[in-house]
Formats: sequence, structure tokens, C-alpha cells
Amino acid sequence: MNLFKGKIKCKLCGKNYKVKKEKKRYIYICSGYTNQGKDFCSRRVISEHNLIFLCKGKTSAVTSVWIEENVKQIFVGENKQIEIEFKDGTTSCMLDDIIYRQIGD
Repeated sequence: MNLFKGKIKCKLCGKNYKVKKEKKRYIYICSGYTNQGKDFCSRRVISEHNLIFLCKGKTSAVTSVWIEENVKQIFVGENKQIEIEFKDGTTSCMLDDIIYRQIGD
């Protein structure tokens, strides 16, 4: 689906995340890792499903239009910590593994 195209940045290497379809689901992975290897950046995969879950605190319908209008930037740090900056100045943060345990991705 690529709902979050151009919105996700790696806090470790500064590269954008890119989408990939894996096992019937969409995931995002650091392009620094995929293009330059593990010596450049580590492999941290974020599920699109989990990003949608984090955005649902703001709206019940997460669409590409809503994301473009409301999401400023998403950062992924060590331990797959996700930080979503919204255009209204608010932020949502969570560890991807905690989201996984809550919704059973």
C-alpha cells in the first residue's frame, strides 16, 4: 500500500525507509541497510499495520490523504522505537515490539 511513503526516517543513518511486501503484509525497512548493508545500518523492520495502529489515536480512518495532511515525519530509532510527529505539534511514541504484543501483528 505504501501509505507512509517519504514520511519515515532512520534516526541512526538518516536514510528514508522504503516499503516492501512480505508474507502478505506491508513492511518498511531502512534503505541505508537495504542499499549499503549491515555495516552501514542495522535491519529494523516496521509493519505498516503497526504505524496505522499508532495513528488511530488521532483518527478512526487512516488513509493516504489523512497521512499527508496530518503526519509531518516518522522516525525509527534503536530498538525499533517509533516516533510520529504530527503537523498539529503533537507526537506519538512507542516501541514497535510493544505494539506487536498489543495487537498481535
